[in-house]
Amino acid sequence: MNEGKPADANPKHYESIVKEPDVKFSAALSMAHTIKDSVKTRQIAILAAAGVNATSLKAVKKQLTKAGAVVEIIAPRQEHCFRCRCSACIKGDLF
Repeated sequence: MNEGKPADANPKHYESIVKEPDVKFSAALSMAHTIKDSVKTRQIAILAAAGVNATSLKAVKKQLTKAGAVVEIIAPRQEHCFRCRCSACIKGDLF
């Protein structure tokens, strides 16, 4: 297999470039010192599909939102929305 390289090309011209990272360590980007016993400010996706119990879905979303999480419902098949934020989805009318 030619790995997408031309047959008559020099393979060395297509090798990956090894480069040192610009930042070796960053406390600002590290998750090591984050609060671990809270969902506050966490972004949480709830995956929902046809047949999901809308009452349970709303209860979970409500409790997580109340605790400070940012919750988004994601569903694979909906008539008018993929990443569901519409009021019909939140009310459970589309599930």
